[in-house]
Amino acid sequence: MTPNTAKTCLSLSGTKSLVRTFNSLIDIHSCCRSIEDLQEQEKDLEELKASKFTKNNES
Repeated sequence: MTPNTAKTCLSLSGTKSLVRTFNSLIDIHSCCRSIEDLQEQEKDLEELKASKFTKNNES
């Protein structure tokens, strides 16, 4: 194996692990987005319940 081949192999494996890291970051990011969306929906649901509750009490 010539020094150049070794360098290429090394940079390729480096790129592979970078890509892997990047992909797991994307997974984490999309997971966080899902959690945020769920929390938003939960908040909306609470507000909906609260508004229904006050409407029922007024009548």
